Amino acid sequence: MNRARSAVLLTAATVILAMLTGPAISGNGGRTITFPDPPHPDAIGTRVGDINTFVRRVTLSPPASVSRAGLSYSEIRGTIAGVGWGSQPATARCHYSYVLSYVLRIPAAWSGGLVTFRHGAAGLALWEQLEAEIGSRSIGRIFHEAADRLISDVALHPNRRWAFFAVNYIGIAPGGTHNTLLIGNEPGCVEGAATQAIIDVTTTRDHTLLARHLLKALRGREPSMTLGTSHSAGATVHMLLNAGFDHRRNGTVQVGDNHLLPYDASSGRLFDGFLSLMGGGGGAALPSAFTGATSAPTIFINTEVDRGTTGAMTAINEMVLHPVLNVPSLVRLYTIRNMPHVDADFVLGSNRPESEFSDPLNPQFYFGGGEQLKPVTGALLDALARWVTAGVAPPNSFFNGEFFTNPDRIVFHRTSPSTTGFPLVDDVSLDTHAGLAPPAGPLTAAQRTAWNNVRAELGATVESMVLPETACRRAGLHFLGTGPVGTAITPFDASAFLGRWGTQAAYQTCRVQAVERLAARGLYDETIVIIDVRPETFPNVIDAAAGGKVSVAIFSTAGFDATEIVPGSLRLASSRTFGAADHPASTHGQATDVNGDGRPDLLVEFRLDRVQLVPGDVVVDLWGRTRGGVTFSGSDLVEVVGQ
Repeated sequence: MNRARSAVLLTAATVILAMLTGPAISGNGGRTITFPDPPHPDAIGTRVGDINTFVRRVTLSPPASVSRAGLSYSEIRGTIAGVGWGSQPATARCHYSYVLSYVLRIPAAWSGGLVTFRHGAAGLALWEQLEAEIGSRSIGRIFHEAADRLISDVALHPNRRWAFFAVNYIGIAPGGTHNTLLIGNEPGCVEGAATQAIIDVTTTRDHTLLARHLLKALRGREPSMTLGTSHSAGATVHMLLNAGFDHRRNGTVQVGDNHLLPYDASSGRLFDGFLSLMGGGGGAALPSAFTGATSAPTIFINTEVDRGTTGAMTAINEMVLHPVLNVPSLVRLYTIRNMPHVDADFVLGSNRPESEFSDPLNPQFYFGGGEQLKPVTGALLDALARWVTAGVAPPNSFFNGEFFTNPDRIVFHRTSPSTTGFPLVDDVSLDTHAGLAPPAGPLTAAQRTAWNNVRAELGATVESMVLPETACRRAGLHFLGTGPVGTAITPFDASAFLGRWGTQAAYQTCRVQAVERLAARGLYDETIVIIDVRPETFPNVIDAAAGGKVSVAIFSTAGFDATEIVPGSLRLASSRTFGAADHPASTHGQATDVNGDGRPDLLVEFRLDRVQLVPGDVVVDLWGRTRGGVTFSGSDLVEVVGQ
C-alpha cells in the first residue's frame, strides 16, 4: 500500500477512534496504548507471506469494579484499532483498517487463566434489522459480551477466577452506533466490506495476543493457560487456527496457526484448548501450512435443532483423515437434545406474538440468560482445563443421529419418525420449527462418510445430553430456523402442568434427577442449582407491586446440600437487571424436604420490596454462598407482573 493512502487511512481511523472513545476516557483516567508496526519486536500482529496484520492502538477505560451475581471483577472496555486481512469475499482479499470494541474482565485474585470468546457471523443487514427490532439488548450490540453467563460468568466464578476477553466484530456497537471501521487499502478491496472482519482469522490471533499483553501490563504476568471459546462461525475461525483446515475448503489464504509466533513450534501455543459451541458456519481462509504440533484439545458442543451438527462432523472428519493427528487424544463431541443454534443464553430479546414466529426478521427470543447452557459450559471448561494441564481426558464422546433411507435423512431419537432431514423437534405435541430443515435434499456421500468416520474414530455412542428444561417440560418450544436461530416458548397453564405432572413435587424431582444424571458423568456444574419460585403453585407469578414476600425452594442434589446455604447471602432479581441490591432480601431459611425425595432442601422467603424485578420478565436469578464458601446461582421461569 502507498504511504499517502496509508496516512489518510490512519488519520481516518484516528478521527473515528476519537469520536467513539471521546475525551471522557482521558478525563476519567483512561489510557491509550500505541504499538509499533511490524517488524518491530514489540509489534502485536501476524505476519505470514504477504499477510501482515497488527494492532496499532488500544484504548482502555478506567477499570470499573463490578460485583454482581456472586462475582467480583474489574471490567475494562475500549476499542482496538489495527489492520486486518480480508478473507472474504474471494474477490476482495486485501488489507483493511478497523476499529472494534472489546471488553476485558479480570476477577479478584486472578488465578492466571484467560478465556476468550469469538462470536459468529452474519451480514450487517441482519444486525441492523435486529438493532431496529430489539434495541439496547440486540445481539449486534452485545455479541462481544453476550456470553456473560455461558462463558464469562463461568470463567469469573470464584471456583476458577479466570479472566475473560471478547471483541465485537459486528458493525453495531453498544449504544447503537457503527463501531467497525473497514476501509480497503489495496486495489480490488470492497469499501466498507463488513463481512471481512467478522471472520478474519488473523485478527482473532492478533486480539488474543493483545489480551495476553494487557493482562501482563495490568497484572504483571502473562496467562498461565489460555482457553478459546467460540460460537458458530467463530468456531470455524478457531478450527482454522487450531487444526489448519476449513471443512468447506473455500480458498487458500494464509492465516497463521496456533503458535505464539506463526508456524514456530518452539514459541509455544497461543491457545491451550478450545471449547466450540454450535460450530458449522465459517470463513473462506486456509492456513498456508500445517504441523501436528499446532493442534490443541477441543471439546465440541452441538445442538440438535441446528444445521451446525453436520458442519462440526465434517470439520472433525478432516482431522480424522489427517495422518498426523491422533484425534481421540484431541477431540470430544457432545450433542444436546432439543436446543437451537442461538438460544436464550446469547440473547435477551423482544416479546412478539406467536403469529410472527415464521418471520425470520421478527424473531421472538426466549427471555433468558444462560440458565440452560451455563452449567454445561462450566463443567466442560473445567474438563478442558484438566485435559490441557493434567492430561485427564473428559468423558467419552456421544452424539445423536442415525441415517435412514427412503427418504434419505438423519433421524434423532425421541423425535417424529415422519419428519425428514433435520433439525427436528423433541416433542411434536408441543414443539414447532419454523424454516427449512437443512441439509436441503438427500444427504451426500461425504456427509455419511464423515458421520461414520467420526463416530468410529471417537468410539462415540448414539446419545444426547438432555438438560432439565427438556427432560422436565413446562412449556412448548418454538424454534426459528432462519436468521439467528432462537427459541420462543408457550408455557403451560396450570391445568396443562398438572395434567402432565400431577404434583409440583413430581416436576421438582424430575429436575433434580436430570441434574444428577449429568453431574454423575461430569457434564453439569453443580454450582448451578435447581430452584422453584413459589414452589407450591404453577405458574410462578410474582406481582412486583404487591409487596409482601415470595417463597423460593432451593433443592439439594447428590452433589449439593442446600441446607449448607447461608440464607443472609441470598439475592433474587430479574435476569435483565444484571445485578441486585446490596442488602439481603432473605433473612431466614427453613430446611425441609420440599419435593419428598428424602433429602432436606432449603425454603426461603424474600421481601419483595428488597428484590429487583422487571415487570414482563420471565426469568429470575438467585445467587448466594454456602457455609463452606461455595458461590452458587440458579434460575427459574416466572411471570413478573405489576408496575
